[in-house]
Amino acid sequence: MSRLRIIVNKGYRFLNDLLPILLHEVDEAFLHNKRQLEISNIKSRNTFEGKLACGASCYLMKYFLERHGISTYAMYSNQGYGKYVDDHCFLVHKHKNSEYIIDPTYRQMFSGQSFDTDNYLFQELPWAFVGRYNKLEDISNKLSQIDKTFSDDNMYFWKYPNKFVDTSPLSVLMECENVVSNDCFQILYYEIKRKEKIYFQ
Repeated sequence: MSRLRIIVNKGYRFLNDLLPILLHEVDEAFLHNKRQLEISNIKSRNTFEGKLACGASCYLMKYFLERHGISTYAMYSNQGYGKYVDDHCFLVHKHKNSEYIIDPTYRQMFSGQSFDTDNYLFQELPWAFVGRYNKLEDISNKLSQIDKTFSDDNMYFWKYPNKFVDTSPLSVLMECENVVSNDCFQILYYEIKRKEKIYFQ
């Protein structure tokens, strides 16, 4: 578990650099919590939130972990009806008959409820979650202790997921000798190739 946490922690730069490419954004500012940026004025692991970027984050993190010899599968869950459907993606790693959740955007599921809960979430917890489901419950319970009005409705997404099959994993793209297209995947491909020694040393 400690090795898994270390590698996931190293994945911060990979996601922070490449998510803007994948999601057609001009820079990484959209990934970081606005209130935390106002406090620190520096984008870092302590401000990363990944709001509305869970699918793309899992797509990149899955490949990053594969390159470090760690296999995962993606999970997807949703709730609501019609136009009012909320959803969330995260990864799961099986090890010694246990399942460990890896969630690079878990903070978005808890944030924005109060200054005190956000302070705990961003300043005391790691940027990405790695652990069993009960550790997410521990975080939720702690946030409830900090602020009695804290809502844990989003625990649903981790508790009732469906296995999500990756239709075009990044590993397949990166095995190509080169990518001929004009979309973001070509830029992504060459950026990963250019920085391989930085990301995967």
